[in-house]
Amino acid sequence: MIRPTSILSFLALVSILAPAAPTAGQEPPAPPPAEQQPPATTFFETVDVEVATVEVFVSDRQGTPVTGLSEDDFELRIDGEPVEITNFYAEVLGRPATADWQVEAAAVETETETETETDSGPGLIPPPQRLRIVVFIDHTNIRAVNRKRALERLEEFLERNAGPDDSVAVVSLTDRLHVHSDFLNDQKTIDRIFDEVGKVSFADMSGETERRRIFSQIARGHTGGGQSIGRQNPATGLSNAAFFGPEIEASIRAYAAAEYQRTRGSLDALKRFLGSLGGVPGRKALIFVSDGIVNRPGEDLFIAYRNAYGSSSLNPGVPKIDPNIDYSRQVGNFDVLREVQQVAEAANAAGVTFYALDAQGDHAIGVRSAVSEGWAETSEVISTFEANVREPLEYTSEATGGRRIEASDKLLSDLAIVAADFDSYYSLGFRPPEAEQGKMQDIKVRLLGDAAKGRTVRYRESRRTKGTDQRTGEAMLAAIFYNATANPLELGLTHGEPVRREDGNMVLPVTIEIPVARIALIPEEAVSAGRLSIYVTVKDKSGDAREVQRLPFHLQIPSDKVEEAKQHAAHHTLQVVLRPGDQQVAVGVRDEIASTLSTIRIEVAGSV
Repeated sequence: MIRPTSILSFLALVSILAPAAPTAGQEPPAPPPAEQQPPATTFFETVDVEVATVEVFVSDRQGTPVTGLSEDDFELRIDGEPVEITNFYAEVLGRPATADWQVEAAAVETETETETETDSGPGLIPPPQRLRIVVFIDHTNIRAVNRKRALERLEEFLERNAGPDDSVAVVSLTDRLHVHSDFLNDQKTIDRIFDEVGKVSFADMSGETERRRIFSQIARGHTGGGQSIGRQNPATGLSNAAFFGPEIEASIRAYAAAEYQRTRGSLDALKRFLGSLGGVPGRKALIFVSDGIVNRPGEDLFIAYRNAYGSSSLNPGVPKIDPNIDYSRQVGNFDVLREVQQVAEAANAAGVTFYALDAQGDHAIGVRSAVSEGWAETSEVISTFEANVREPLEYTSEATGGRRIEASDKLLSDLAIVAADFDSYYSLGFRPPEAEQGKMQDIKVRLLGDAAKGRTVRYRESRRTKGTDQRTGEAMLAAIFYNATANPLELGLTHGEPVRREDGNMVLPVTIEIPVARIALIPEEAVSAGRLSIYVTVKDKSGDAREVQRLPFHLQIPSDKVEEAKQHAAHHTLQVVLRPGDQQVAVGVRDEIASTLSTIRIEVAGSV
């Protein structure tokens, strides 16, 4: 769970130019003079050009990935308007298939060649196309036996299919979100985390127990203890239907309301988590493991109730208890469709492809055992419940270009279909048309000409426009939560000894080192100026991050000293206030002129 609070504070900020580390035996040159404040007459304009991408999966009628297509075979539209494909990348069986990348991958493979020849190795896949897999276990909606079976299959799946450039993170949901790891390429560690997660005892089965009780209550009222529903009860003078009906209806409404609130809580946590993945670089796939999410909780119970009490056809001569019963209207009060749509939107905004692993598989088992044998129209109750469980995960998967699979004896072969998505796909890069920040834009991809014959195309159906500040904030969250960093500015980050304050918090000096040669400088009358922004956030022992703080950092170097200054690094020291138990500090530096962002994270748990 992410609960941002604005409690970071910064004391004196010091900015100096200091020499970069010299080579062995070499004396560091003297630092040139520098000023902090820019002249009032300085003007510059930054153009931040965003290049977006959409992953496309093409398969034939048998479901086999289709390879060998080119950018000329695709048409891409944003909000209905055609958009030029500016970057095209194809991958086949985990190897670059695009000509330029084939040459580069071959060079990397030659450099890393060992005595034992291998088909692949780390570094073959370009960084923007490297896969980040998140395994998300929803403890709030899964039985222990189903979780155990699913995790065992996922272990086997990752061992077979996670490539040398892929990385995996494990996240779970109980009453709060747990990020169990950064993105790792370490199968033994992932197996250990799976083992720990598999021992968590959290699932609340009270809802399932109540559901079964209500089914039993409906059956008792329906049969009247072996008597006709129209038989009058001597003790009450009422028919069994009139006697049981109001109590059952109230129970159904209470159950549906409770499940609705619980489901909304789980979907809200999932939506917030997906927001934290927006700044993670590369391709992103989320494998969501649960027993399913019910779209309209209690609808099957309403139908069973209607069939038992709302129709005189089962008992000729007995009028309906309430001819105005409208289960659709009642269930509509507990529909989570909008929340499901928001989860899909959050996944698309973060560039995440959603793969739903339904760990229960056959949901009709519970309904069949709960409904009395011989009860009329049981099939309608079962089909309604199955559709309600299937629809949310199916919708989210399809809207993001992913898949929904069910736990069964064929689970490993079904996971192999997911592996085909990981290894064989197309990436279409484009410059999105200008739109208001935060707007969801529709994406349409279609194949042209002969390429379209007998082929199916899957892709994410929307994207969200983001400004520079939002993208920077997402990158900071990716750094602090998952150590998913990028460092084109070649930052260095060190910290000194913390000093305890009277309020029990600590002040930690954190020093940022930025090579001047990596900073874009604007020539002015007598100086060259750099414009940087520094971002900081902290993660505490509960795993929550504080609000990202931004600080301006202006750099000026005399024009005749610029070349000399490029042999040095700019140092900037922050005084960061930490609470007891804080674990990590993430720092970002954005070059506002070059529109380049670096992020880096340090561990501080042993110092506070």
